[in-house]
Amino acid sequence: MLKILRRKFIAVSMASMGAVLALIITIMNISNYVSMRNTASQRMNIAQSVLKGEDHMFKRDNAGSPDEFQPPEGKLDEKRPDDAGTGRIRPENFEDGGLFGGGFGKVNMETRFDIRYFSAVFDEGGNLLSVDVSNIASIGEEGAGELAAIAYKQKKSEARARNYLYRVIDGSYGTDAPTDGAKTYIFLDISREYSSFLSYLIISVIVSAAGMLLVFLLILLLSKLVMKPVAESYEKQKRFITDASHEIKTPLAIIGANAEVLEMDIGEDNEWINSIRRQIGRLTGLTEKLVFLSKMDEEGSVLSFAPFDAGRAVSEAADSFDPVCEARGLALEKNIPQGIIYYGDEERVTQLVSLLLDNAMKYTPSGKNVSIALSPVKEKKIPAKNAANDQRKYYSQLKLIVKNDADDIEAGDHDILFERFYRADKSRNSKTGGHGIGLSVVRAIAEAHKGSAHAKSPDGKTMEFVIRLN
Repeated sequence: MLKILRRKFIAVSMASMGAVLALIITIMNISNYVSMRNTASQRMNIAQSVLKGEDHMFKRDNAGSPDEFQPPEGKLDEKRPDDAGTGRIRPENFEDGGLFGGGFGKVNMETRFDIRYFSAVFDEGGNLLSVDVSNIASIGEEGAGELAAIAYKQKKSEARARNYLYRVIDGSYGTDAPTDGAKTYIFLDISREYSSFLSYLIISVIVSAAGMLLVFLLILLLSKLVMKPVAESYEKQKRFITDASHEIKTPLAIIGANAEVLEMDIGEDNEWINSIRRQIGRLTGLTEKLVFLSKMDEEGSVLSFAPFDAGRAVSEAADSFDPVCEARGLALEKNIPQGIIYYGDEERVTQLVSLLLDNAMKYTPSGKNVSIALSPVKEKKIPAKNAANDQRKYYSQLKLIVKNDADDIEAGDHDILFERFYRADKSRNSKTGGHGIGLSVVRAIAEAHKGSAHAKSPDGKTMEFVIRLN
């Protein structure tokens, strides 16, 4: 029980940590991507203005050396410092790219000399007229033409093709071809920005994974300290149940002995003595079940696994209820194949069947039906090397279904019936003689066999218990 609780604590902690970390990584990488696109878009604007001859901010003389900067009117309000010795005026910095003010770097006056692009012109019929690769060295005319043809087929005004961001503008630029109906494709090299984005993404994922591993190791080590108070409380609870059960046995034995003495004096047919014996039996059964559940919580320490004929064991347990059914006017239907070899604790499986049938008969109205069905699932070989030849294989999973007719029951899931001391208000009351703990024992036995126990009412008229034993 404590191991399961510890695993759940670690799982919930790691899931919470992973969700928060994934959200942070996603936001950071989305911001990084937006920053890259903003910067690339601004660089594309510069490339477009240069191609169209509108780059007034970066005018040059015929020799190609930097001349007086001539920014658009109204863009200047500041001069270079006097110690620069130039007397030139300079523009303001361009708008920073990205959500965090810069992203992949500011777009400023030096950006013009860092842009690598090429252009391609198509006529109205989609024929490639010219390719200009004078502003880029990483691709030739042939490769540029192929990439331009791919971009033309995409029919988009602006998109990414490989490591290039392209934009379509109307008109013919960079060629003397006619401009009527022509379109110019500008391809901006964004390989550096794209590579930086991918590197950031990969590094963030790797660092996050390493952080998750480190957090997992820390939680794994510290979870013992966190669970220590719970473990101590749980151990005290189990010790109390065990000690109380032993303490109760002594007065029960004395009461039973006194009842025998009274029976010898008064006679066997006494209503009060019989009532005393019934209550002694109820208390004895309750203490035994409590002790059993306490031991089952210790990772199934009370189980003894061995191969056995599950069909025979279930049949014998069901047959013992025939007289009860007859006395109560119930019909017991059995569908139990014989010869099913199962590897588990035969005594506990038999107890499980008895508890289910006892519960079903307590809450089935007279004249109604109770049924039990056993089916095998998934055959495997037995692990014991010294097993007999007729026991060399067993069914690794069994499915047991117990159904009974019921009145005034809500349709749907009823797994709450397996909780200790739980009783439904209407149908499950103390008049039946139960303690509300028998089904808890059923679930404990099923889980000790690595299985499960579920209860449901498909139609509001029948109760169905489905037990899986692995």
